[in-house]
Amino acid sequence: QLTSVWFARAGNFGVKDGGEVDLDLFAQLHAGLDTNGASLLTTNGRSVEGIDITFSPAKSVSLAYALTTDEILRRAILAAHHRAVRAALTVLDDEAIFARRGHDGLAREKVIMTAALFTHDTARSEHHLDGSIFSDPLIHTHSVIYNLAVRPSDGTIGGIDTRLGPHKLCVGGIYHAHLAYELSQLGFA
Repeated sequence: QLTSVWFARAGNFGVKDGGEVDLDLFAQLHAGLDTNGASLLTTNGRSVEGIDITFSPAKSVSLAYALTTDEILRRAILAAHHRAVRAALTVLDDEAIFARRGHDGLAREKVIMTAALFTHDTARSEHHLDGSIFSDPLIHTHSVIYNLAVRPSDGTIGGIDTRLGPHKLCVGGIYHAHLAYELSQLGFA
């Protein structure tokens, strides 16, 4: 099944880890607001509301998923993808998510992230040379990481350090390695 679930190991902001994403709450948190519409952040202004890290397997995985007539295998491939996404995000959460603090946010404090995960099984529709319009098979999960987190030292909420570029390649590698292992357990070479 295609899903929209929370990745929120600390359960901050009223979300349940693994629970279905409530789109109203998603929009509220993306805007950095509490239930009354007030800013959750202790400082004004964010230049980045969130970060989207997208996880996609090799095209052959999406094709196996799309072309099989075995519904059990289709669900197993998608579950393997979801477990690989979660494994990669867990490492990112453990190692690279810090709240900014102090003048110009130069001090950093380790925090637990909150993200919404949206999984799709096709790419955007495109026009093709024969005039047809259709989508290619493409399993992928958008991991929307909020630019806000609860600081454990005092319970205040701050923006995260969104400079995750160097970490994206690492978590991408973790995703692909974990997915390869998961798929090998299903009998794929």
